[in-house]
Amino acid sequence: MRYPPPLTPDEQANVRRAIRYLYGRLGTWIAVARAVRIKRATVRRVRDGGRVRPYVAGKVARVAAIPVEDLMAGKYPSHGACPRCGYASEA
Repeated sequence: MRYPPPLTPDEQANVRRAIRYLYGRLGTWIAVARAVRIKRATVRRVRDGGRVRPYVAGKVARVAAIPVEDLMAGKYPSHGACPRCGYASEA
């Protein structure tokens, strides 16, 4: 069985940013863990700077309804997007 390659530091930072954005949208870390369907300890580890595994990136992308490649490239959330309503100014 072949495992996916590990994420680069930039890709991990982009997934962390997406998880923090989901926290702003959902309100609690428990809600993020439930939505993404991962353990709270995993959310805590990722939030606090631990290694982000590829399966976590896939689950976050599924919740965000975007391709994994866009998530890891930093396209979600869009720059300046409001975590409460999702509005992103064009400025």
